[in-house]
Amino acid sequence: MSQKISKKVLEEAKFAQLKIRYHRLMLEYYRHEKNCFELAKAYHQIYKTQKGSEENTTVEVWGESLKSFVYFLILSKHSNEQQDLLHRSLTTEKESLLQIPEFHACLNLFTTNEIIPFPFLNQGTLEDLPARTENGEELAAHFATTLHQRVVQYNIRVAASCYTRVTGTRLAQLLSLEGGVLERELSAMVSDGDLYARINRPSDIVCFEKSKSHEERLSEVGSDLDKLLSLCNDTTHLIAKEMAR
Repeated sequence: MSQKISKKVLEEAKFAQLKIRYHRLMLEYYRHEKNCFELAKAYHQIYKTQKGSEENTTVEVWGESLKSFVYFLILSKHSNEQQDLLHRSLTTEKESLLQIPEFHACLNLFTTNEIIPFPFLNQGTLEDLPARTENGEELAAHFATTLHQRVVQYNIRVAASCYTRVTGTRLAQLLSLEGGVLERELSAMVSDGDLYARINRPSDIVCFEKSKSHEERLSEVGSDLDKLLSLCNDTTHLIAKEMAR
């Protein structure tokens, strides 16, 4: 039924309250589906509507929606759309986020190429949100598990950007994980296409770099030689120019 409602019509100022009501109804559906990214987008629409209203300009009115948006955005599965919204919100909503500094700091954690400790700073503030426990403790427990999983996945991506090969023991130590948990999360990310990795169990080595064919290696060597010869040629030219003075 929600597909029969025109989103463009709801954007009109006179339908502001109906738009909020629509997205609050959709929140019930997305909670049932445990769809964190759609929950984040719905809360974002509610926040923008409340913030854009002439009489609703205080953080007491729109703050809860923005906090819930940040929480569910962090819980969302990694994707291009999720990353785009994550980075864009730090710019477009910067003024509002600075009024709730704990949530601004949480967003910064997930956009900085550094390993996040668990539990991380201000995690308690995130988990105290009414939106987290709105549909009972069972769903709240699911969100808590998902948050830990997202932190682990983020840390694995950070490690993959810094290492081409690393021992599983060292990686587990860096991420403060048990070996079995690390392997399970790595395998899930590889299966979902989020990451390239190969685990050599007998040698306890995790490789994040794809093996290259002989042709690719030769092409790289040829390209490097071309760059070296070009630099030598430029250097010789500059020396000759200096000597001519």
